[in-house]
Amino acid sequence: MSKYDLSQNPFSNANGPCRILSFAQLEQRLGFKLPPSARRFRARWANELGRKAHVQCRAWLAWSYEVAAVNLSQQWVQFRPVGALK
Repeated sequence: MSKYDLSQNPFSNANGPCRILSFAQLEQRLGFKLPPSARRFRARWANELGRKAHVQCRAWLAWSYEVAAVNLSQQWVQFRPVGALK
């Protein structure tokens, strides 16, 4: 079991189809700090499929969301429902 396997979807109380969260807001909803690599490497936010998918990606895909955009310098990430218009 992973620390990202949460019983409650962190997006459940957000308004609208897309969720823009600062890294601090995401950490608050998750209940733990993001790893330093999340602040340095865009690849950490990739929407990966299959066995090689990172554990955090499996979590947001399990919640039916995917990363739409990430801004490392401003430290925010935008999630959208899987399959939403791009």
